[in-house]
Amino acid sequence: MSKNKDIWNTRENAEAYDEYALNFLMYKDTSRDLVALANIQEGMVVIDLAAGTGVTTQAIIEKVAGNVSIIAVDQAEEMLNMAKEKFTDGNVEFV
Repeated sequence: MSKNKDIWNTRENAEAYDEYALNFLMYKDTSRDLVALANIQEGMVVIDLAAGTGVTTQAIIEKVAGNVSIIAVDQAEEMLNMAKEKFTDGNVEFV
């Protein structure tokens, strides 16, 4: 992992990113709009690229009431670790 990736992949950074994303509504609004544009339907398998701590993953689950399989992909393991804490029902796979 490069030096920049090492800096990005810390628990402290993941927590700061998560707090920012939750409080800066542009992230939620953009995720909701992306999900609507993708026309995600129940029963689909959806890949959430650059999933971070799960803002878009949450928007997908809310859109289809959890009846979807999601593959959440991110290069920062600590981002995914935070997302794993949020999504424990088994319909999200983390890569």
